[in-house]
Amino acid sequence: LRADRVFLWMMIGSILVAYTYAQQDSSIVQYLSYYLDFERAAFIFSFVIAGNSAVVVLAQFPLLAMMKHWSYDARIRFGVIGFFLGFMVYAVIPVDWLFGWIIGTILLSLGEAVLFPTLNLKTDQIAPDHLKGTYFGASNLYALGYGLGPLFGGILIAANAGSGLWYLAGAVCMLSLIAYARSEILFKKQREPV
Repeated sequence: LRADRVFLWMMIGSILVAYTYAQQDSSIVQYLSYYLDFERAAFIFSFVIAGNSAVVVLAQFPLLAMMKHWSYDARIRFGVIGFFLGFMVYAVIPVDWLFGWIIGTILLSLGEAVLFPTLNLKTDQIAPDHLKGTYFGASNLYALGYGLGPLFGGILIAANAGSGLWYLAGAVCMLSLIAYARSEILFKKQREPV
């Protein structure tokens, strides 16, 4: 990572994105359970999980086909912005409003459907031919963010931070955009003719 700053910045962005995705994946159920009775929390969470799965399965191939002429970096931005918008919806809705959770989940899931496959393609694009396996192995460092997400999410919920959990996830999305942009700039400089 020290030798390839393009990949380093991409990994920083991916760790940050994994942190935010962990909020959607695990902190939602904690959040709903903290603020609602068990039956209502389970009801809403079942729609969040089913909606996420349905959107990814149904939208991923059509979206990627529509974006086939987009650069990988533009697709990454689209994905992260989808995450950001989803978290902002979560932040502003009343905690028991099912339709709001569905809207936020759809936005976040559209971002997920584009972002995660594109990160693999971007890793393949920047990895030297003789180090592809090493780069894909190192790209699993994103799991650091995924592991820390529930910890910090749980701390915020226990501290009764309310929608601050979702605002923080949105802010982390913006930080990941900065990291990905830095990676993109360095990658373009590498490709410039000398």
